[in-house]
Amino acid sequence: AIVSLIRKKDLTEVRVKGLDLSALATSVAAPLRAAGFEVPESVTHLDVLAYEGKMLKSLGWRVNLPTIGSWIELLISRLNVLLRNACPDVVSWIREQSTLAARFLVVRSSQVELGDLQALATGLLSCFLVLGRILPLDVLRPQHIQPNDWERLFLESHP
Repeated sequence: AIVSLIRKKDLTEVRVKGLDLSALATSVAAPLRAAGFEVPESVTHLDVLAYEGKMLKSLGWRVNLPTIGSWIELLISRLNVLLRNACPDVVSWIREQSTLAARFLVVRSSQVELGDLQALATGLLSCFLVLGRILPLDVLRPQHIQPNDWERLFLESHP
């Protein structure tokens, strides 16, 4: 049931496709029985759903999903630790710009999935770290792109 909830949270879907949780739970049950726990011989799909419901009720149905904003805040807090709060004005500007860009992208796109939010936040933050002169542009350059081409592409994408 825990795996089901975590997987659904990651995918933001109600049903978990392609994952036989009942077989997984049944295989985990054997060592638990051997350790002295009272668990059934086999676990059905309905058993998994029943336990999932019990877990959600015990949590008060509060399952906090990460947002693009929460990813940006997490990354900014780590950045502040790395920089030892050395450039608060620049980091504040990076936070603001990343958050504004993220809102724009999320509003404009109907296809942003929960799993993409971390990568989107990281990418936005990286671009604004370059614009804020904390990171050199070349750090983000893929190896197959020449430095001059990369600089041109970056400048064209950030008016």
